Amino acid sequence: AWYQRRVRASYEELLYLFEEAAYVFENLKTKDYIMVAIKKIEALSWKQQFIERYLENADRLSKQKLDMLIELAGTEVNSVVKTLTTQLSERLKVEGSSLPVSSKYLLDNLDLSLCFSSDTALFNQLFEILQGLPEDHIRWSLDLLFKSNKNCMSLAPFTVPAVSESSSTTVSRCNIIPNMYHDLDLNMTFDELLEWISVSEEVTSLLLAIEAVSTWSYQITHVSKTRAILPPKSDAEILSVKMTELIVRRGWSLLPSGLCQHSVRLFYSVSSGSFSSTRLKFTPFCSSPEEDCSFV
Repeated sequence: AWYQRRVRASYEELLYLFEEAAYVFENLKTKDYIMVAIKKIEALSWKQQFIERYLENADRLSKQKLDMLIELAGTEVNSVVKTLTTQLSERLKVEGSSLPVSSKYLLDNLDLSLCFSSDTALFNQLFEILQGLPEDHIRWSLDLLFKSNKNCMSLAPFTVPAVSESSSTTVSRCNIIPNMYHDLDLNMTFDELLEWISVSEEVTSLLLAIEAVSTWSYQITHVSKTRAILPPKSDAEILSVKMTELIVRRGWSLLPSGLCQHSVRLFYSVSSGSFSSTRLKFTPFCSSPEEDCSFV
């Protein structure tokens, strides 16, 4: 159809401009032509379509061109995340598939906190898919989640939310995003936190539930300076029991066996201005190696 020919030609023209900009930058070390190409793509409202088409051959792209794509996306990182999420979802349906080098590079260098703040559902979907990675990439995906959370915390100074009327009510959304769970009511007790996790639409997997508990314990001990009501170190098993009950209640999948040796630190105050910590081990929440195929 004439429209399809027009769209294809438009992409080819923009692709030529983008590739020429990459060639000039590689040889003359100037970004002037890159900015021209980016402005042209933005002026034609072609950013999303261009990124989708350009990433069809992502495995053939150099790091320089991937960097240019990140620069094109700017703060609209969702345009890249949407495409990667679709590609990874299809790729990981094939047993034994690994994470493409290009996808890993993009995820390592994108500011995923921007994705979370603008489209939480997409952010959660991405990390649910990453849970299906082979064992040797599981630790990387966990580190990526924690790094994204830290970036969220650095977007603005932290302010303590107002007291909610009940444990089932969270504070209203605001323009300040202190952490990944920017609606999290820090006046909740630990039991109230678990109850919130059990019904929250923001927490869609076991990994995100663990991150919510970790974020909550750190914020109320180190930032808001209130007492985190957590079991003492000697009774850390209580945490495992409560989290196991939560897994059953939400119907979540267990973590891959590759995470069984890992843990996350939870903080609690022992006196005014003094903190201690306990470790929530992942072992009780992990599948056996034989069950790991369910993640692919």
